[in-house]
Amino acid sequence: MTDLAQAQRETGDYSDFLAGKVGAAAQAMEPMSATLDRYADLPQFRHLENYGDLHRANMNRAFVEFESQ
Repeated sequence: MTDLAQAQRETGDYSDFLAGKVGAAAQAMEPMSATLDRYADLPQFRHLENYGDLHRANMNRAFVEFESQ
């Protein structure tokens, strides 16, 4: 079971990853496919609920968001 503080912390860590790594790659104009492939599997986040189903889509959204900035 997870408490609210742990959930916020872990979600925050994942959000920081998306902004820090995927966002930086997008702003550096790296090809999206290369970024998605490089970060396709992140063991430190596998325990998050729905990670397997949503991780690639989350990266895609983050990439597009940062690319447009």
